[in-house]
Amino acid sequence: MEAIRKTKGTPDEVDVYVGARLRARRAELGLSQEKLAEKVGLTFQQVQKYERGSNRVAAGRLYQFAQVLGTPITYFFPDDPQQLEHAPSFAKQVQAYERGFSRINKLAAQISQIAGGV
Repeated sequence: MEAIRKTKGTPDEVDVYVGARLRARRAELGLSQEKLAEKVGLTFQQVQKYERGSNRVAAGRLYQFAQVLGTPITYFFPDDPQQLEHAPSFAKQVQAYERGFSRINKLAAQISQIAGGV
């Protein structure tokens, strides 16, 4: 089997995919990077690096994330290895989803404030 060479500074597609899944699940639960980091004993900057795929998540840490996020560890990995080819575009889709989700939460809070004042 031929060794796979990775360009220095380029995130591995598996790390990008795992990071995107981490970000998606965190956003789905409405957790900020700060809150997630606090729950696993990290800084939010480290969570950012994991989510971007620029830092590889160790197995033990991934297990912690799975526990905190209430999901099986298999959630973070693709069912089909061909999905990894689309990891960068998947990561961008997750970012867009998170931005939309954040806007919805802000609007819901504004509506709640207005409704409470009536």
